[in-house]
Amino acid sequence: MKTECFYVSYTKGYKPGGSNLTYGRENIVAPIVVLPTFEEEVVDAYEFGLKADLAGGRTRINSAFFFYNYEGLQYQATDPELFQGGVSNIPESEIYGAEVELSTYLTDSMILDANLSWIETEITADHFALDNVQSDIATNALLAQGVNQFSDQVQSCALNHNEREELKNSNFQPIVYGGVF
Repeated sequence: MKTECFYVSYTKGYKPGGSNLTYGRENIVAPIVVLPTFEEEVVDAYEFGLKADLAGGRTRINSAFFFYNYEGLQYQATDPELFQGGVSNIPESEIYGAEVELSTYLTDSMILDANLSWIETEITADHFALDNVQSDIATNALLAQGVNQFSDQVQSCALNHNEREELKNSNFQPIVYGGVF
């Protein structure tokens, strides 16, 4: 029986544009950030990875590397005008990273799970467009929103102990004890 699988994937995704019910209006405080309509989003998604069972099935490793190339990435924007917001677009952006997960039986009732993920994001097309209106809108959106802050690396580790105990002379179903340490 084969215990590993290498894979490569390409997907083209599409999300239609639409309209915002609560959009901004130009005022003295700040120019409009959220427009009445927003554009479509298109993504080219590439992924390759490995899924493998080792040590006679007692250890499993899954890993993936991915790259997403977005045009018109849709994001939730807030207009400086109170209670005005909606969806807006980032012209071009890239997201890439990797994920690895390991699960192994240390004993028949103890499992070690470990995970690691890494991600990088980049806006690749400048918001300073030739069209001054679009340039102002995009620039103000970024200034008002700020850049979303995510940790570029996340790790986790868990040790689980599960034991099954049958209760004799009882109408109760068997109980499974477990926990994370």
